Amino acid sequence: MSSVQSAYSQVGPREKYLAVTGTGVLVTVDSNKSVTSSMNTTDFDAATSTGTTPAVSTGQLYRDMGKTVVVHDVDSLLAVAKYQKVQLVHGGVDGDTEGVGNYEAADAYLLVWRATGAAVGVARVG
Repeated sequence: MSSVQSAYSQVGPREKYLAVTGTGVLVTVDSNKSVTSSMNTTDFDAATSTGTTPAVSTGQLYRDMGKTVVVHDVDSLLAVAKYQKVQLVHGGVDGDTEGVGNYEAADAYLLVWRATGAAVGVARVG
């Protein structure tokens, strides 16, 4: 019965942060658009943009908000990328400050995996 009273968490407390270790890709959902848990590349590109977000740089820390978008190829239906909904944590990994700062994108997604095998520049911290 105790499981009924506890809240279900998709992201474990030890794995809820993502640190940028190289060149990362951050996209935001355009206004009046939405994303789902599984989208093809054409629909995902039409719903998101990279020009409205600040640059992702090494040392930034993002909190995993628990939503995942798997992007698949239009023709083969094979997964080609995976994005996690994130929120920027100011202060980064050095811990000078804490919390969410001026930029708080409601729908920001960070690339965490791609099928090409190329580095994504993001590591899960925990």
